[in-house]
Parts: sequence; C-alpha cells; structure tokens
Amino acid sequence: MKHIFGLFALSIFAILGITAACSSLSDRSSSAATKRIGPDPGATDHNQIVNPTDAKTVINAVAERYGNLQYYRSRGINSHSSNFDGTEKIETDVPFQIEYSRGKKASIDWSQSGRAKSLKIERSRSWLEVGGKVEQEYKLPRDGVSVATLADGGWSLFIIHVFVFRDEFELSDKFFAGLIEPKVIGEREVDGRTCYLLSGTYDHVEAKQTFWIDKVDAFIRRIEREILVRKVHEGKEYINRTLTTETYSDIEIR
Repeated sequence: MKHIFGLFALSIFAILGITAACSSLSDRSSSAATKRIGPDPGATDHNQIVNPTDAKTVINAVAERYGNLQYYRSRGINSHSSNFDGTEKIETDVPFQIEYSRGKKASIDWSQSGRAKSLKIERSRSWLEVGGKVEQEYKLPRDGVSVATLADGGWSLFIIHVFVFRDEFELSDKFFAGLIEPKVIGEREVDGRTCYLLSGTYDHVEAKQTFWIDKVDAFIRRIEREILVRKVHEGKEYINRTLTTETYSDIEIR
C-alpha cells in the first residue's frame, strides 16, 4: 500500500507543478499593486492600501514585488513529513541557497543524504552537478528546475521557483497559478517578521497551500503545502498526508 501511495504522491506533485506553470489566478493591477502591503507611517493617505487583508490586494503586492525582479537570492530550509494511516515519518531537512540573475545565470545549491547538489543555469543551458561533477544536462532551463530539484524521496523542493524563474517557465504576469478562492486567514510571525497568511486549494487534487507574505515588503517568507491522498483497499480507506514547508531567509530582491 505504501508503494501505491508513493506513486500517487509523485503524480500529485507533478500535477501541482504543471498547474503552477500553466494556469493563472490573478492579473497584475498597476493601480492596486505596491511594494508595501502594510501601512507605511511615513506615507501619505493615497499611498496606503485601504484594505490590507483583502486577498487580491496582497496578491497584487506580491506580483509587483516579484514581477520585474532582476536579481533574487535567499537561503532556505525544506522540511517534509508524511503520515500514513496514523504513522508519521519525518524526513531530514534540506538546506538550500538560490541565486538568480535574470537572463544571465542562476544556481540552486542544496544538500541531501550527504550529497552536495547544484543546478546551474547560464542563459539557455542548464545542468546538474553532484559532488562537483556534471551528472545531467537538460535541454531547457525549466526542465532542470522541474526535474533536477525533486528530493530523493520524490517530493518538491524549491516551491518558490515559480515566483523567481518566471522567464524560464514563460509565466508572464501569472501569479499564484491554480490557487482556488485564496483568502487571507490570519497573521503569523516568522523570523521576527509579521506575515499575512494567504491560503487556497487546488482543482483535481485534495491539497492546500499557504503563503506567509511579509506585511511590509511583500517578500514570500514561507510556503506550506499539504496534500491528502485517499485510497480504498479491501473495503478500508487509507489516508496519506504529506506536509512540505519551505522557509526563506536573507532574502535579497532587486
């Protein structure tokens, strides 16, 4: 049964990845977009957002922040756990670093199972290095980002890639792709920063994704993805729950 659930989970991760690359929830609005979500004490009234907890306002702020970025860098931790019919399994955290220069070069460096990996991109070229040696080359940069960055256990790493590698995935002005009825469900702190929690679900899969969006600078500081897979075997329903959380720190955007 666990093997079957593993195959289902892999297909769901693929569906979510394709959805993120091919569909769109929101169009950017220059009138509502801003680099600041929360009120700025030094700003005049016409520069402040009237309703900062409205989902569309938050989405537009993120679109403005990431839509025209020329450079992105951050460190992060990817944490993953699964719960099969009440038995929890926690995977080892995966530390990583992303550095991206639009139209020039990019690198994603991470370590898992004692192996150092690095995905390199230079304009139209992309390749995976393991232990400093080239292991695989990819036809397109987006292939490298999609395929090379799956964790050893099959779940997605670097969920932030659909906000950073926008040219490579031809995303244009599409943000929060496929997210259904997003809502701001509250506020939480991460690394001392107060964030709005923007959460929504997806079609054709029992999944929920929550984004921790900084109230002041609109940086995405955490993404949490929860997936449920249900399977009936010999009259009994089995449930596999997977939770993937990525937290981003030392963020630099230009």
